[in-house]
Amino acid sequence: MMSAASLLQVVLLTQLQNKAFTPPAGSSSSNGACGGQDAVVLSEVWQIGLGDCQQLCEKEGQCTAFAHEIFMASRSGLVQRCRSYGGLVSHILPQAYPAVCWVKQVARIVHPLHSRNSGASTAPCKPTADRVCGGLFCFFDPRCSSPAMDPLSGRFCNAAQLHQNCRYCDISGGGDVPCPLGQALQASTHAAVERPNVPSQAAKPQIDVPCTETPKQVCGGLYCYLDPRCSGPGTTLEKAGCNAAGLHPNCRMCDIAGGGPVACPIPTDPVQAPEVLKPMSPEEVLNQKFATSGLLFHGLSLRYDFDMYKDRFLAARSLEEVPFHTDCGEHCTAFTYLHADNALVTFAFNALVMQGGILYEANPSVWDDVQCLSVTDKTTLSRACCACGDSAQCPFGPNYEHRKDSGYCGLPCAAGDKKCRQLAVGCGVSVFDATNFMGYNTWGPQTCSQEQIASGQCDLCTQPMWCDDPSSSFGWEGVIRTPRDWIDEFLGRDGDKRAWGIRQCMWKPSQRDRFVATVAELHMAYQRGRIKARQHNLWNEVSVYVEAAFGPQQEKFATSIAGFVLFRNLGANRDDLVRYHAMKQHLKSFGLEVPIFEITVEGEDRIDLWKPGVPVNLLDRQYSLKAIA
Repeated sequence: MMSAASLLQVVLLTQLQNKAFTPPAGSSSSNGACGGQDAVVLSEVWQIGLGDCQQLCEKEGQCTAFAHEIFMASRSGLVQRCRSYGGLVSHILPQAYPAVCWVKQVARIVHPLHSRNSGASTAPCKPTADRVCGGLFCFFDPRCSSPAMDPLSGRFCNAAQLHQNCRYCDISGGGDVPCPLGQALQASTHAAVERPNVPSQAAKPQIDVPCTETPKQVCGGLYCYLDPRCSGPGTTLEKAGCNAAGLHPNCRMCDIAGGGPVACPIPTDPVQAPEVLKPMSPEEVLNQKFATSGLLFHGLSLRYDFDMYKDRFLAARSLEEVPFHTDCGEHCTAFTYLHADNALVTFAFNALVMQGGILYEANPSVWDDVQCLSVTDKTTLSRACCACGDSAQCPFGPNYEHRKDSGYCGLPCAAGDKKCRQLAVGCGVSVFDATNFMGYNTWGPQTCSQEQIASGQCDLCTQPMWCDDPSSSFGWEGVIRTPRDWIDEFLGRDGDKRAWGIRQCMWKPSQRDRFVATVAELHMAYQRGRIKARQHNLWNEVSVYVEAAFGPQQEKFATSIAGFVLFRNLGANRDDLVRYHAMKQHLKSFGLEVPIFEITVEGEDRIDLWKPGVPVNLLDRQYSLKAIA
């Protein structure tokens, strides 16, 4: 058991920053209030008070120190973390958040300003007393480096937060810490000082006391109150929390929750205790991911190889074998990007309605594999000049034999060949447009024949069709720079029922904001009647190049699965739920807990739920996101 008398309290003298602070991830002993080369984190518990944190350490036989820290989270407010440590603990004062560290053996304390050299040469105080610590007398005392070995147990050290070895002293020569005086100072010292660090009117200037008898958050963002007993004699425990944040010797740090060695006295003014955070529900977690980074949706349907894909999914022996559903080419998988600024439109048309699918968090790691962004479905199989894999999406008829790479891509793409990957997933020109099949005459003399495309001699097939790439003299030459430019060029002039989306240019993955804004413009144009249903596909398309059948890319996407989803208004049924439940259980065998959700989305060829300018909240009544397994 850890005796209360043997504890040394170290209060970090820092202020909460105004901006939100995210606590460090993991449990490395180098993070947090207590740490050091020989320190070992024994346990980590969130959302418990200082008193409970101490009790945990007392129950842990090998615990030599515990740290209680408070963070300010961007959405949740105050968050508390308790860590218990074993081994020899050293202590580095952080500069971004307040914390309390208790140790029961010799602790080395390093201030950021003096982390390289904690000797007297770097300290503002000297071995003889001088008035350099906030207007009060102090001196350099090496015993402050080891409070547990210090006869005064570390009292009055770290004076004015200037240096750990600067110690307040009594210039009159009395009190607990008399000042060591040089000859010149001895000859000129006549003023009497009533108490250490409390100058008389004649001898020293008065310093303001920021704390009052009512506990308030004025000491480095933590609660403290005015306690005159801090100036008197007492044990280490009786002095716990004094000189809070280095603001005044009589300001005492306290625990507003009523626990810990120093509970805050009952205030005369109401003080609201920090909110105890409840765990987020699966719905709240998914909605937060949707609002933060967006979601990538890949639809699955019985008419879209669902059972075949499910069997491959369940055959995976590791996360590196969890397969992609390559639906747009040999190395291509396509997604709809769901963003809070756009209508909740998913991949669905009258011949192929997706009743559900897989939701991936569009985090930075996943987004790195995205090759291009298309505002509407781009009829991908007609855009890969390197192969025309679907006769229904080729303008040359069912007997056309061009089914494999004509040399534009060199599949599979070599390592580092970005252009090959972009062309392979349909970021280039559509063969409908390259041959002027629909009469738009977009490219004039650059137009290619069927023979030129098949023989690998069509220049239009050699570069991605970027909207805004002013450095290139190819394709659109950077003339589509804004969402309005896109609308003016392509609205109502982007294919017909034979093949939709065949003229539009592509936004780059780095232009996600412009892509989202363009999708919003398209959705508003539809709501206002500027285009009719089937003049454009209303869902967008995000294309990813699949590197290989198995590997780290598959593991990355598998660990980014945010959930399986069923659309209650598009015909999802119990059989679909059974399939997703089997996939959920298979991921659980690899240590991944993935929920199954149901939700209402926009109907086929309809946008009724969305209001322009109002961010979509999946928890709102019209969508009613619900975890069902």
